[in-house]
Amino acid sequence: MENISIKNIKMNQTAQDWQQALTITCNVLVESGSITNEYTKACIDSVLEYGPYIVLSPGFALAHSRPSEAVIKSDMSLVVFDNDILFGSDNDPVRVIICLACTDNIQHVERLSKIGEKMFEDEHLIEKIIQCKTLEDISILING
Repeated sequence: MENISIKNIKMNQTAQDWQQALTITCNVLVESGSITNEYTKACIDSVLEYGPYIVLSPGFALAHSRPSEAVIKSDMSLVVFDNDILFGSDNDPVRVIICLACTDNIQHVERLSKIGEKMFEDEHLIEKIIQCKTLEDISILING
């Protein structure tokens, strides 16, 4: 997986619903100057339009939208939630959400495949992330 900066990792978050969870996850990149709020809206609109396709495996969702002017620079964030997030997916409940934002389609596909590889390398990765006690532990686990 492309490295996720430790400043873009948050843990111990709570959300009332999946829209709030996506907003929290995307806001990490809004705050770092990588995306605008329009990208957050696009991620939520995608799920509203296409259903919970972003829930890729048990406990894990990958928030993303197509490259657009709302992406200032390619970046990723990862948020661990203390409560179960329900998307209406067979893989619910979700506890870990990554937001992927890319400036072009090539990077988008490359980063998606790297995330997929990392997830399939270790089928217990999401459980391990949830059990981490520090941001450093999560960073080592996902970037190592």
